[in-house]
Amino acid sequence: MSQTQQSGQDIEDGATFRSRLYSDWTAAGGILVILAVLYYFASQIESIPDWLLQGIQPASYPKGVIVAIGLFVGLMLLDARRDSHEIPERVPALVYSTTLAMIMSLLLSTFFDFFLGIIFFVCVAVPLWGMRRYAFAFLYAVLLVAVIYLLFSTGLGVRFPHGPLTDLFP
Repeated sequence: MSQTQQSGQDIEDGATFRSRLYSDWTAAGGILVILAVLYYFASQIESIPDWLLQGIQPASYPKGVIVAIGLFVGLMLLDARRDSHEIPERVPALVYSTTLAMIMSLLLSTFFDFFLGIIFFVCVAVPLWGMRRYAFAFLYAVLLVAVIYLLFSTGLGVRFPHGPLTDLFP
């Protein structure tokens, strides 16, 4: 085999490996592993505070969501059988910036205040996505929090976790 034929074969083997690495099957496998771990943790819920015992049980809800996501992954795999294996384009930097904003918002919502996490995400993500009217983004974030609070707290009777901003609401 000549040098050019051998390097061409190496390129094809590399493309095959990359196309397999970036396939729907690899993504589905990763998602299913994460779902299995989350299902295990959801099955470890034994006692639930009385104030959470409204409607669907908190021990059942995550399991239902996990099973639904697993079914969607199965549908994705059925759809992937007829697709060709192409190497995807590079992921834009905006995806990573938005993901970082989501993680920061989640941490802020979890450990500080739920509504401040929402305001943070909107105030960071909206300009990140190209909107340059910062005052409008902040106003939108505050109105969004007010509507969420009124809808869920007043309309549906949902209690939000305590936090500096949440404690300001009646």
